[in-house]
Amino acid sequence: MKNFKEHIFDRFSEDGKYFEEAFNQMMKTAQTNRMIVTHEQEIGPDNLFGNIDKVISFLELLKREGYTEIEEKWCGYEDNYFVASKQEEETDGEYYLRLAKITNTCAANIDKREELKKKRLEKIKKLEEELRKLKG
Repeated sequence: MKNFKEHIFDRFSEDGKYFEEAFNQMMKTAQTNRMIVTHEQEIGPDNLFGNIDKVISFLELLKREGYTEIEEKWCGYEDNYFVASKQEEETDGEYYLRLAKITNTCAANIDKREELKKKRLEKIKKLEEELRKLKG
């Protein structure tokens, strides 16, 4: 079975050379507890309209499954659909992906820092070379 770190590495999309440092930074700065998020399930209109007993049964099923709201959503000017939503803890996939994204951002920042450091060292080397030429 994979450990916590391996799950995050599997979803890590940056170059792996900064993973360790980025992972450690993420663990120090990010909220690593599972968060409460909204999960939605699309509902077909046939479940909301028509025979009242059928609609009531469907709504009772949604309630037993923990859904607390039904919303109408739009995808365009005239196209609408319905979703049931509930608040619950992140799934494993959502949890590891969220932490991997934070780790990716940390790795990208480390990469920028290292590139800047490299450019500065090159500039120092160039200036030292000029200074050596002037002295000598």
